[in-house]
Amino acid sequence: MVNNNNPFQGCCPISPISKPPNLPRLMGPQGPAGPPGPQGPQGIQGIQGIQGEQGAQGDPGPSTNLFVTEEQALVVEIPLLITDPVPIVNVQVTTNNDNERVKIDAIVSTRVQAVSSSTTFGLALIYELFRDGVPLTSAFVEGVYTRPEGTFQFYSWHPNFTFVDVPGPAGTYTYEIRASHRLNANPGNVVNIQAYNLGLTAEVFPPTNSFFAASTTAKTNFEEFNIHHASILKENKIPPLLLDTRQLNVLEMNNEKTNTEESTVLKESMDTEFKQKEKRLLPSIEELKLTVSEQQSKINLLTELLNKTTEENEKELDSLKIKLENKLTYFTNTKDLEKERAVLEIERKFQEKLQEIHEQYNNMLERLYEKFFLYRDK
Repeated sequence: MVNNNNPFQGCCPISPISKPPNLPRLMGPQGPAGPPGPQGPQGIQGIQGIQGEQGAQGDPGPSTNLFVTEEQALVVEIPLLITDPVPIVNVQVTTNNDNERVKIDAIVSTRVQAVSSSTTFGLALIYELFRDGVPLTSAFVEGVYTRPEGTFQFYSWHPNFTFVDVPGPAGTYTYEIRASHRLNANPGNVVNIQAYNLGLTAEVFPPTNSFFAASTTAKTNFEEFNIHHASILKENKIPPLLLDTRQLNVLEMNNEKTNTEESTVLKESMDTEFKQKEKRLLPSIEELKLTVSEQQSKINLLTELLNKTTEENEKELDSLKIKLENKLTYFTNTKDLEKERAVLEIERKFQEKLQEIHEQYNNMLERLYEKFFLYRDK
C-alpha cells in the first residue's frame, strides 16, 4: 500500500462569503435590574490615607506615686521609762496637686522580753501616726499576761493600721510613727521592748473632686441665677415681690431666646471652621485621588501581564502534552516492531534447524540405500 502524504485538497474551491450590510443599532428600553451577584474576592489593601490634624491634648490621667521608708531593717529599742514619744519610722511624701489623697500602710512588730522569774507581766504601748507633728491615728499593744515561771521569755505582737489622709495643698509632708506608754503607765516585769520589721509605705492618689465639683457647680449656678434675675429686676425696675408667674415666664422666654441666638452663632462658627479645614484638606484629597488612579493603572497593567503569562503557559503545556503523546506512540510502535523481529528471528532459526535435520535425514537415507543395493548385488 502506497501512502499518500499530500494534504487533503477538498472537493471544491472555497468561495468568499459576502459581508452583511451595516445596519443602524437599535437601543431598546433598559430592562429591570437583575438580582445581586455573589460577593467577589476581597480587593487589595489601599494606600494609607493622609494623617489628620493633631487633636487637643487631653487631661492627664490618674496616677499614683509610692513612697517607702528606708528604715525597714532597723531594730529600735523602746525605753521602759518614756518621758517623750520615741520616733520609730518615718517616710516623706510629695503631692503634686492640692487635696491629693495619701494612703498610709504601717506595721511595727513588737517584741517584749519578760523577767524570767516572774509569773505575770504587763504593758500599755501606743503607736501613733503623725503628719508633720499632727496626730492622725494610733494602734495599741496593751494588757496584763500570765506565764509559767522560768519558761520562754520573748513575746511578739504585730500592730498595723491603714489610714487615708488628705494633707491639703501640694507639697512635701513627713509621716512618722512614734511610740509611748499609754497613760504614762510603765511596763511591769519587762526586761526590754523592741520594735522591728518596720513597714511604712505611702501611696498618693488623685484627689476626689466629684463631691466638691458638684457642690461648686450647684453653688455657681445658684449664684449665677441670682445675679441674672437681680440684673433683670434692676433693668426692668420691677420690685422683686411684685413679680407674678406670667412675668417670670416672659423672663424665661427671653432667656431661652438668648440661648438660641448663642447656639446659632456657635453653629455658624463651627460651620466656618469646618469649611476652612475642608479647604485646607482639598489639595491632599486631590493628591490622594491621583495616587489611587496611578495605583489602579499599575494594577490593571499587572493583571494584563498575568493573563498573558497564563495564556502562554497554557499553550506551552498543550505543546508539551502533544510531544509526550507522540513519543509514547513512537515507543509503542518501536516495541511492537522489536517483538515482530524477535518472532521472525525465532522462525528463521527454526527453519535452519529443520533444514539441518532434513539434510541429516537425507544423508542417512542415502547411506541406507547404498547398503541395500550392496547387499542385493551380493
